[in-house]
Formats: sequence, structure tokens, C-alpha cells
Amino acid sequence: MPHVTDVEKAGGKSAALKLSARMPAAARRAHLLQAAARIIVKEGFEALTMESLAAHAGVSKGLGYAYFENAEEVALALFDQEIASMYRKVGDAMDAEAPFEERVRASISSYLDVVVERGALIAILQNRLSGRRLRRSVRARLGPFFELWTGHIRTALKPSRADAEILTTMVLSLSDSIGRSVGAGRASRRAAEELAIAFVIAGLTGATTYKRD
Repeated sequence: MPHVTDVEKAGGKSAALKLSARMPAAARRAHLLQAAARIIVKEGFEALTMESLAAHAGVSKGLGYAYFENAEEVALALFDQEIASMYRKVGDAMDAEAPFEERVRASISSYLDVVVERGALIAILQNRLSGRRLRRSVRARLGPFFELWTGHIRTALKPSRADAEILTTMVLSLSDSIGRSVGAGRASRRAAEELAIAFVIAGLTGATTYKRD
């Protein structure tokens, strides 16, 4: 199926409306979230309304309400989608069949890919959304990801469960700080990636070796 922007170029808004009407429910919801992301990045968070969403998606206003109660619900769903996608990409890199150091390298690289490609959107959503539902979404996504890193560290380096959890916390905190620096333009992607990989690998191996000695 062609992308909606291709249809708009060929046949205008009415063609986009017909395309959206033929979409399965899951694809239509994803299409609405994609439109919401474009609005937020290009026009700002406040520009996201149910009316602007319908206009950008090429659908009726009523169709948007079939999936979301209001614009805040759209933004929360978009944030959850972005965070889930980020953790999935980094997790896939850690789960690959490769030596531990290579998986660490690939996971940090994957994370910075997300920062470069989607970081602006995620930052806006984090800054503008608040409340228990947002925190619940973050915890729900972070929990399995934290366990994945802890498990890989324990398998590769043999620390205790408690030490592996501390090391995981340190790795994720460092990654978040590096991502913020790259996203804000305070550090180049290449330099940040090389330093982060070297620091994490040396830190993990050095800490676990030191504890054993």
C-alpha cells in the first residue's frame, strides 16, 4: 500500500481520505500517530488538536475520536509507541548472537540512532506530558528492558544479581546522559558513541574484575 504522502501528491486530500478509510484498524491508528508526530515536530506540541490531527491525516474528525478521547490521549499513545520502539531496537541488538562487547557496541549505536532520528519528538513529549499515566507507561516499558540488560550482564560477566542491577542502572543512566548531549548538539554523534562504548565496556569489565579480586 502506498504511503499517504505519495497519495496526496498524486490525488490530493480526497485520495488520502479514501486510502485511510480502507486501512485496517491497527494501521489506521498507526497512521493517526504518524500524523501526530509530524504535527508536533513541525508545528509544536500545542498545535496537536483533534482537528489538526484529522486534517493532517486526511480523515474526518470523528474518525480520530474513534481511537482517542482527546489530543492528550494521542500524545500519550505516541510517547508509548516511541519508547517501546526504542527499547525494542536496543533490546534486539543486545539479544543478537554475538560476543558481549559487540552486543554492547551495537546496542549503544542503536540507541543513538533513535536519538538522532526520533530524539526531538521524544524530548518534546517528555517535556510536555506529565502525570501518573506517563510514569506508568515509562515503568511498564523500562522494567523488561532493565531485566534484559541485567540478565546479559550476569551471563557475560558473572556478577551477583545486586551488582548486576547496579551496573545496569549505571549503563542506562550514562546512555541517557549521552543521548541528551547528542540530542542537544553539545556532543557529536561519532565522538559520543565511541567514548560511551569504550567507557561502558571498560567500566563493566573493570568493575566485575575488581569485585572478584
